[in-house]
Amino acid sequence: MTTELPPAASDRKKDRWKQKAMAFVTRSHRHLWGKNNEAPLAYLFERGLKNDFAKQMLLGWNKFGQNRPGENWGLDKDLFLPAGIVVPYIIDQTLVAVCIHPFEHPGPTTLLPGSRTSSMVIGSDTDPAVIVPNLLDGLYLAQETALPIRLVISLSAEAEPAEPERYILLSNPKGSEPETPPDDPAGFEKRFYQTKEEMLTLIDGIF
Repeated sequence: MTTELPPAASDRKKDRWKQKAMAFVTRSHRHLWGKNNEAPLAYLFERGLKNDFAKQMLLGWNKFGQNRPGENWGLDKDLFLPAGIVVPYIIDQTLVAVCIHPFEHPGPTTLLPGSRTSSMVIGSDTDPAVIVPNLLDGLYLAQETALPIRLVISLSAEAEPAEPERYILLSNPKGSEPETPPDDPAGFEKRFYQTKEEMLTLIDGIF
């Protein structure tokens, strides 16, 4: 008779993170659609996100900032869950990242420690890529466009950029040549916009 070896310590930590993070995402999602939720729902509405899409993406709301023991999450350090809009990223029914976007007070988007990636990818690897550093603008683009593009949305940003500094990065736009040399990352062209509607028009006009 053979004895099955216990999982590696790193695997146990990953399992703890998945359990705790998924419980947090589920609880936050229920809060968003529960009572006294007018402020976060109004904020999402103002950013152009529809209720059905928010539910599809399992968006949530963390009403109060919370300190949590890192050990319980499989982490080496304690973590802080700030108040804000909770955005999970799930691949093949597996939670791989969680971030929290502030809406009542300006500040940075928080990518939870233990997340496996800092970007959400929507679309096929064979389609031209569009990188959106602005989290909620990226979600709006994912909601509104049916174009065959590979959308890469940043889940971690220093802070909500000022409107003149909002931009997308395009790779190989069809039917157009870059007017200026590509910006970082290599091979991408930077295009500025001021509103989410202008961003959508920009995308529709290129691809």
